[in-house]
Amino acid sequence: MAMSTAITSAACQIFYIHRCWALSHNWLFVLAASLVLAGSIGTSVAVTWATVELVKSLTDITMNWKRLMHVTNIIVLTQRAYYACTLACDVLITIFTCYYLLPKKSRFDQTNTTNSRQISSVSGNSIRR
Repeated sequence: MAMSTAITSAACQIFYIHRCWALSHNWLFVLAASLVLAGSIGTSVAVTWATVELVKSLTDITMNWKRLMHVTNIIVLTQRAYYACTLACDVLITIFTCYYLLPKKSRFDQTNTTNSRQISSVSGNSIRR
């Protein structure tokens, strides 16, 4: 499950990283987002490996409980790291897009007001929590 989810989210994140780069040509953003994306892919590989090891442990006739608990802990930790990296990449993309597009307002006042209200609502809610 980890690899299938990682492939799908990585494809979307690569698309949006490229779009952000096309808008601004900011290499610092591309580097930061790519490092977090690489961490996400790396941890998904680790989760997949640990899941395979867990299945091997469960199929052994003489089950080693220490090994089983060790592999289970690896799965939990790497899964948390995967979610953290994916979230960090999504947040980087969102913040950069909002930061870059907010000054480039359109000619339509209603659109500008709606966009500003949504951005301040999202950032205000995340700061208060």
